[in-house]
Amino acid sequence: MLFIFFTTWSAILRHIAFALIKDSFEEKITVPFISLLDLIGSMYWLIAAYYITNYIPAYFIFLSALYITMYTDSAAMLISRFVSLYLTPLGFIFAAFHFLPINFLESFFAALIFYSIFWLINKIFFLYKGHNGIGQGDFELMACVGAFTGFLGCWFTILFGSAIGTILSSIYILCSKKNNPQLPFGSFLAFGASIFIIFEYQIFQKLLLYIYP
Repeated sequence: MLFIFFTTWSAILRHIAFALIKDSFEEKITVPFISLLDLIGSMYWLIAAYYITNYIPAYFIFLSALYITMYTDSAAMLISRFVSLYLTPLGFIFAAFHFLPINFLESFFAALIFYSIFWLINKIFFLYKGHNGIGQGDFELMACVGAFTGFLGCWFTILFGSAIGTILSSIYILCSKKNNPQLPFGSFLAFGASIFIIFEYQIFQKLLLYIYP
């Protein structure tokens, strides 16, 4: 029964994702990572249901937004503001009313600081290269990640997302023999944030063992 529910929910999110990018889909390059999402769609939710035991309403909404982001960015190199920037205030509200394991101040400042960091990096890149290195959607996605996960979640998202992105990008370049392919960095960030949410307890346990051996 649970498998049927999550399979149906994955299909609904996929339709929402394509509705959000219907005007941009023809103009962009479809990236193979979307096929992987189709393959693991239901498992994504079953694993989340198994590991997440607290803050379920907030995390369900956030994981749904990340799932849509992985689809839209993989299919059209586009991150909709409806599942990133416009969702950020909801993270503040959840944090303020204790529906997240972070407080309002951490939620607000993590969103603000990590948005600003990505914006600043892109400005420096633009001054040096003459074109943007990070998309506007990535700034807004990190604001949403900060609002729902706080500082630790943002750092994990960037580190894990970058590592996965590097590995998959290298494989893609070797297989396609393209030296400068368009790759969905926002999808890697969304995947990193998903991993943090699903395995948050285990990550904290590992950190505590490292800090207090």
